[in-house]
Amino acid sequence: RRLEKSNAQFKRAVRRLPLGVSSTFRYWGDDHTIYVESGKGGRITDIASVQLPDGDGHSARISERVWPTLVQQAIEAQSSQIAGVSGASYTSYGFEQSLKSALLALGHAP
Repeated sequence: RRLEKSNAQFKRAVRRLPLGVSSTFRYWGDDHTIYVESGKGGRITDIASVQLPDGDGHSARISERVWPTLVQQAIEAQSSQIAGVSGASYTSYGFEQSLKSALLALGHAP
């Protein structure tokens, strides 16, 4: 997977914000931070993660299960303001905050 553009955006954000995000809670690590993968005319069309958080088997299963729902909610909302997924509150919150930081780094409203 080629992430040159996403990595360039992240490097730009790091110059302005510690770790490239507005809170360390939103930083999932260099290999876990999410990026807006594509957009068209200022619209979110897809969201990618370099790697989903997988600190343990349980977290990995939750992340894999809810990822498509969180992405769909963000695409429908065209923002980071999503409902989240019941039973995955930490994952939903982390996704929301990381997406918000990615959108801000791109100069878009979160």
